[in-house]
Amino acid sequence: MTRATTLIISAIALLNGVVPLTATACSVTSPSCGLTVFTRPTDFQINLSDPVNPGSVQPSDLTVNKIPADSAVISNGNTTIDFIFNTSPAGQGLNTMHIPAGAFDCGPPVDFNCTFFLEPVEGCGFLESFDEVTPPALPLGWTAINGINPDGILWQTSDSGNPTPPAFSLPNAAWVNDPDAISDKYLYSPSITIPLGVTSVFLFFWQNYALEDGSDGGVLEISVDGGPFVDILAAGGFFGEGGYNGMISTCCGNPLAGRQAWTGNSGGFIETSVAGGLPSPGVPFVLRWRMGSDSSGSSEGWRIDALQFACEEPTPSPTPFPTPSITPTPTATVTPTPTLTPTATPMATPRPTPTPRPRPTPLPRSSPAPRP
Repeated sequence: MTRATTLIISAIALLNGVVPLTATACSVTSPSCGLTVFTRPTDFQINLSDPVNPGSVQPSDLTVNKIPADSAVISNGNTTIDFIFNTSPAGQGLNTMHIPAGAFDCGPPVDFNCTFFLEPVEGCGFLESFDEVTPPALPLGWTAINGINPDGILWQTSDSGNPTPPAFSLPNAAWVNDPDAISDKYLYSPSITIPLGVTSVFLFFWQNYALEDGSDGGVLEISVDGGPFVDILAAGGFFGEGGYNGMISTCCGNPLAGRQAWTGNSGGFIETSVAGGLPSPGVPFVLRWRMGSDSSGSSEGWRIDALQFACEEPTPSPTPFPTPSITPTPTATVTPTPTLTPTATPMATPRPTPTPRPRPTPLPRSSPAPRP
């Protein structure tokens, strides 16, 4: 399942602060221009105070960074238009949404431009303790959705109640209930990007769960670069500690049936560490904590707290002191001993030839060894 982050954009909003979007009395409901978002949006919602003629609306009526939407869905009595992109057109930093003048019958009389800022979360050093908000609000960039919604209770921050204790880092933790009905409840992280140059990434978080043993449970899933969510183990990750401790029963309709999961009672907060399963540096991803329950019973719920990424970077090799270049000692050239050319002796008056005396054989001279 791919999550679409919705930006609420005024259909009149303000053009450079004061110009209305339309001349037909369409008024602002929730202007959100100038918003900073942490995930890449794919759904841009336009709210109108007066109905629009559906036949006058085209997906290309709204562009983001000059990229037209892929589809448009009109709802709420023809006063809401969702311009939907198959792939988010948003890039890091400043982004521009544009509706041309007269785009639809309740459209702007002049070109409308509105900006928002995308600031993906850098993974290394990222820490979320859920303590900077007032329960039940979630921190900026975090989103809760119920895929199967029997009771209207979403993931939220909590500072009291069961399971106890309510938080690892006081006062808050994220919490969801465990109902006695089939449910599928998601908690999405902001879009996170690991910086370039990192060699290893580890995720740590603390959790406290009391879920109907074997029937209800929770899992951790990941979506890479807008792709479908898969279990962190299927993505190639593994738990260093605090991993899944059971299998969810197939008996009673749990959407996680047959999967490994956290189930039963953790007995308070336990630490969970995850290695692997995350994409290469520079590729955005979203984490999802997912709680599924069946129709057979209920329990107290699930809490997570103190999430943190730790990264390893290559250890730089120390720069060695330069070794002075050694000038090689030249190899001595052995000068051969010259062979003496005998000088002719002038003939003298012959004398009696003496009896030759034996001469000692000279010892051989060793040639000097070349110096290295």
